[in-house]
Amino acid sequence: MKLLDITLQNFRNFENYNLSLGKKTTVFIGRNGTGKTNIIEAMVQSLSFIFSKQRDTPQYEFIRSTDQKVKSFNATDPRFANGDYTYPISIKVNASIANDSISWSFEQETGKSGLKDSTFRKAYHLFWEHYKSDEKPLLAFFSDGFPHKNTNLGNRMKEKLGSGNPLPANDGYYQWDKEQSCVNIWKTYFVQQWINNRLNHDDEKEAFVSAINQKLHDFSLPINSSNISNEFVIEELFVEKRIDDTLMIRFEDGSIKPFDSLPAGYERIYSIVLDLASRSYLLNKHTDPDGIVFIDEIELHLHPSLAAEVLTRLQNTFPCIQFIVSTHSPLVISNFNQISEQEDDFRLINLYKTDGGGYSNRIIEDIYGLDYSSSLVNIMDTHESEQYEDELIKVYQYWVKKDLEKSKRIAELIRQKYGSTSPIIEKLGL
Repeated sequence: MKLLDITLQNFRNFENYNLSLGKKTTVFIGRNGTGKTNIIEAMVQSLSFIFSKQRDTPQYEFIRSTDQKVKSFNATDPRFANGDYTYPISIKVNASIANDSISWSFEQETGKSGLKDSTFRKAYHLFWEHYKSDEKPLLAFFSDGFPHKNTNLGNRMKEKLGSGNPLPANDGYYQWDKEQSCVNIWKTYFVQQWINNRLNHDDEKEAFVSAINQKLHDFSLPINSSNISNEFVIEELFVEKRIDDTLMIRFEDGSIKPFDSLPAGYERIYSIVLDLASRSYLLNKHTDPDGIVFIDEIELHLHPSLAAEVLTRLQNTFPCIQFIVSTHSPLVISNFNQISEQEDDFRLINLYKTDGGGYSNRIIEDIYGLDYSSSLVNIMDTHESEQYEDELIKVYQYWVKKDLEKSKRIAELIRQKYGSTSPIIEKLGL
């Protein structure tokens, strides 16, 4: 399944808002307060329709025993205006499954009414009719608090992990939509499978361990031959039984580190890969499913060299996934290659506040390879330094004396870039 577009009415900061999405990857940029997180959370909430516990479907047994359910609106979700919360509130989504269209909505008329399940019932049946085979789509959401905000395990999950038995397939959706992290579940489960396989060889346990290690290795490989750093490349996850069954990482440079003592940036991105691979394997017995993954602030804690590559690494490692991410990093967007055979595969969307106090968005055309400074100024609405403006003035004044025609062309480019009312226009006497 691929999300195509979303329309919000009276949801949090949005009155009436629509945006289209890339079938492969969508990147949201914009200043704080323009709604990046709200849009992601709206899409996450809308996907909970697939966990409606309806008995008149062949997939009921698959989801009946999960803790997942339809997520209703919170009391503070409606837009607050003129001293009160505004209704009706709705999230409307258009998507595709294979070559079929699928649409649904979450709607609530008043503060006292509930969701209308009739607005997503048809989509629910279409979804499970398509996914009635063993193949299930991966769903995952990583907040800007991941992985440091850990989820509280329910008694049922504690019992499952405590039993040492394989987790059932539907636990691939366990708390997938929570702000808190579930990565401790996957670390614990990996440790169990690794140890049990060593004590008593089991093909299934070995397959799980190998699949997880392969994905971590694939993700950590260098993007190009000129940027080889084997201190980042993972050789394998393994368990050190002499140190309380600690989960360790062996790198290709020979170093070994406990997973939990990694630098924050490495810990977050490796945890994301571990989470995706573990959920995928539980759902489908392989780690290359289709699905939808949301990541808020994808570059969080990462060194610039890795921030520039993180999106490409994820796309290469999980090629069938639709990624929907937000970022504040010009390194992420200037390395976001939108070239594709299909025009609607990729979207770079700038969210912004309008002069009237509302919210809007615009699609940014491919800026792959744009330099850092230009990304900051032209795409991310960051002001240039006074030093840069002073240098620009000097360049213009130089060409006024040397080549009048060239200076006129430079002046026109400056007007296009800064607008006719910018202070730099006054400084240049234009």
